Amino acid sequence: MQAGFHAAEQAGVVQELGAQLARLQEAARHAPDLARLLQHPGMALERKLQAVADVLGAEPLPILCELLRTIIEHNRTEILRAAGEVYREVWDEARGIVRARVTTALPLDRERAGRLRDTLGEWLDGTVVLEEHTDAGILGGVVVVVGDRVLDGSLRGRLDRMTASLTAE
Repeated sequence: MQAGFHAAEQAGVVQELGAQLARLQEAARHAPDLARLLQHPGMALERKLQAVADVLGAEPLPILCELLRTIIEHNRTEILRAAGEVYREVWDEARGIVRARVTTALPLDRERAGRLRDTLGEWLDGTVVLEEHTDAGILGGVVVVVGDRVLDGSLRGRLDRMTASLTAE
């Protein structure tokens, strides 16, 4: 996907490609017929690309057509279910944006969300976008997931660690 991003960057269509990939990803998730159609060995590639254009509501960008050709030729249509997300990650990285999934027991107010975003931005050395979620099961505190890193400052996490420590002794 990185090569696709760089090609889109050179062509000046980074945002447009991201939007088309996101729409295609959504369609692939909710319309299993699309994947079957793209895998159909008896259908011409041009008809498959026209089906994608119908789903997008616009002609696919040439870069997307090339990506689709490669995916279809190698029978890897399952890639479409994650393509938009992977592209967004590459695009975020190029802009220095880090996405942090933040889970709290109650919704964060603006001030706390801003302080958390600023603190994470300093720690991660980038611009942080918070993806906020609530889960009453964590009881209190916050759980932050950035990539494969997890910072568990929840009350539930503390209780679980305390229980594990006491039962280990």
